[in-house]
Amino acid sequence: GTSICAGASVTFTAVITNGGTAPLYQWYKNGVAISGSTSTYTCTPALGDSIRCVLTSSAACANPAVLSSNTIIITTVNPSVLPTISITANPGSIALAGATVTFTATITNGGTTPVYEWRKNGLNIGGTNNPTYSYIPCDGDSVRCFVTSNAFCAVPATVSSNTINMAITAPFISIDVNPNDTVCWGTSVTFSATVNNGGPSPAYQWKKNGGNVGTNISNYIYTPLNGDAIQCLLTTNSFCAVPMAVISNAIIMTIDVPVPTITASGSTLSTGSYVSYQWYLNGNPISGETNQSTNATTDGNYTVSVIDAYGCSGTSAIFTVGLGVGTIQNGNDGVSVYPNPTHNEVTITAPFALQSVEIVNLLGQTVYSSSYISTSSMTKEATIKTEMLTNGVYFIKINKALAVKMVKE
Repeated sequence: GTSICAGASVTFTAVITNGGTAPLYQWYKNGVAISGSTSTYTCTPALGDSIRCVLTSSAACANPAVLSSNTIIITTVNPSVLPTISITANPGSIALAGATVTFTATITNGGTTPVYEWRKNGLNIGGTNNPTYSYIPCDGDSVRCFVTSNAFCAVPATVSSNTINMAITAPFISIDVNPNDTVCWGTSVTFSATVNNGGPSPAYQWKKNGGNVGTNISNYIYTPLNGDAIQCLLTTNSFCAVPMAVISNAIIMTIDVPVPTITASGSTLSTGSYVSYQWYLNGNPISGETNQSTNATTDGNYTVSVIDAYGCSGTSAIFTVGLGVGTIQNGNDGVSVYPNPTHNEVTITAPFALQSVEIVNLLGQTVYSSSYISTSSMTKEATIKTEMLTNGVYFIKINKALAVKMVKE
C-alpha cells in the first residue's frame, strides 16, 4: 500500500523500456481513463484510489505492444500540517533614520530544518537562511519572509509571512532662547538647538534674519536687535533620512526699553505701571519718592526713572513745573491774599490797580483768568470763587508779573 498526506498533490511517473520513439501513455484512476496523459500524472488522491498506466510501444517488433504497469493503491492518508510564519520588527515599523532594525520570524510546523528566505521590496536577500534578519531600512521598505518546512505532511510546504512596511522618522529641530525672547538693550542671549534623528554628526547652520551666522555647533550666542529673527538649519547625516535638511522654528527678539511718560492731575505727577520708581527734581533724586506718583510742591524739572518686569530701566522726558514769573510772600509789596488756605473764595487786595488776575496750578496750567478795566478809581481788590478748584497748591498771578502762593483745602 501507499501512504500519502491529506490534501497533498501526488505525481505518478511511468518508467518504461522498449517504448520506442513515440510511446503512448494512458493513465487510469479507479479504472477510469485520464485524458491527455503523458509519462507523468499528478492529482490529489483519496484513500482507496488506485492508479495505473498502460503503455503502447512504438518500437519495432514490440511484443506485446500494449502492456499495463503495476497498480498503486492509496491505503493510508495521513493528516496534513499547515506551516505558519509571522514576523515582527524591533524596535518597530517606525524607526529613526540610520537605525538598525531586527526582524524576527516565528514559525509553527517548520520541521527539524526549516529553510528561511527573506525578501526586501520583493527581492530575495541572499544568505539569509536564518530566523532573524537585521539591516538599516529606508522609508517605504517592505520586508517579509518565506519558510519551507520539512515537517512530515506539511501542506503546503512553503508559506509566506505578513509584510512589514517601514516608515522612517524625519529629522526634527527646535530652538529656544535664554534668558528670554524679550530682553533689555545690550543683553547677550544664548540660543540652543534640540535635535531628533540628526544622525551621528549633524550639521548646524544658524540664521539671523535669513542670513548665515554662528558656527557649526548646537548653540549661538549674540546681542540681539529689536525684531531679529533667529532660526537654525539642520542637515542630518543619517542613512536614508528624508528630508536631509530641516529648518527650526523662528524666535523673534524683542528689545525692551521702557519709556515712561509723566501725566499731571492737579499737583500730582504720575507715570505708567512698572516694578520700581525713582522721581527726580532738577536731576536730583527726591528722597522717599519711589511710588508711581509724586506730589509736585516745588517748581522745577521733574523726571522719573523706572524698572520694568524684565529688569530693564528707562527715564522719562523732563516735565517742567513752574510759572515763569517771580513769586512773593503773601503780604509783601502790599499784596494780600485771604483767607489762605482758602475753601470757597479768596480775596486779593493790592496798593496798585489789578489789571489781570490768574490762578495757575503747579504745572503752569491756568485754571482761572480775569481781566479788569482800569478806571479813575482803579480796581485794587478782587474776590474769586475757588470752590471749583481741587485741593492743592496754586499761585495767584497778578498783572502777569507777580505771584502769591495759595493753598486750596
